[in-house]
Amino acid sequence: MTSTGEQTLGPSALAGLIRLRMMLERGLLEAKDSSEPSRHIALVTLDGACEYAIRFSAHHHGLSLKPLADFHEGLGALRQLKGWKQAGLPGLRGVLELHAARNQAQHMGLLPDRELMSTWTLDAEAFIGELVRMAFDVELGDVMLADAIRDEDLRGLLSEAERRLNIGDFRTAFRYADQALLQARVQWRGQQDGEYGAADGNRRAGGVSSLPAAGEPLDQLAVQ
Repeated sequence: MTSTGEQTLGPSALAGLIRLRMMLERGLLEAKDSSEPSRHIALVTLDGACEYAIRFSAHHHGLSLKPLADFHEGLGALRQLKGWKQAGLPGLRGVLELHAARNQAQHMGLLPDRELMSTWTLDAEAFIGELVRMAFDVELGDVMLADAIRDEDLRGLLSEAERRLNIGDFRTAFRYADQALLQARVQWRGQQDGEYGAADGNRRAGGVSSLPAAGEPLDQLAVQ
C-alpha cells in the first residue's frame, strides 16, 4: 500500500486483511493488561486471529477447506503447499501452545501465566505476519483502514493521516484527516446536486454548512 493512494489488493483480500489486523491489534492491546479478564480476552482473540489467518491464507491459495475444518486441519492443508516452510515458521510452536491454552481457558476456566502470554503474543504476531507475507506478499502493518476507501484522493489523504498517527505526529495527522473530511463533504454535496437537482442540492448544502462542522477552523491550513 502506498502513500499515493494506490490499491494493490483486491477488495476481498483487502477487507480480510483489515479485519485480521484489527483482530491482532485488539488481542495485543488486551495482552498488555495482566488482569485475568484481559488475559482471557487476549487469549481468545489472538487464537482467533491465528486461526482466521490460516483459513484466509488457505482460501487465497485456492485450498478447499470444510466449513467446520478446525485449526489443525487448516494448518495441515497449508503445509502441503509447494514452497511452504516445513520448519522454522516464526512463532509456530508458541501459536500451537496458545491454541491449546485457549481451549483450556474456554472449557476449563484455566488461564496461563503472564510470562507465557507475553511470549505467545510475540509468537502470534510473527506467525500471522509470515502467513500474510507468504500469501499476499505484503506486510500486515502496511495494510491500513483507509485502504478500504474506493476514492483515490480520499484514500491517499486518510492513509497519510494513519501513517502520521502511527508515528505520533498527531497535529499533521489531524490536518490530513481534516482535509479528507472537507473533500468528502464537497463530494457529497456534488452528489446531492446531481441526484436532486442544482436548486435542491444548493438548499441542502446550505442547510449543512449553516451548522458548525468538524475541522472548520483548519479549512485554510495547507496539508504539509
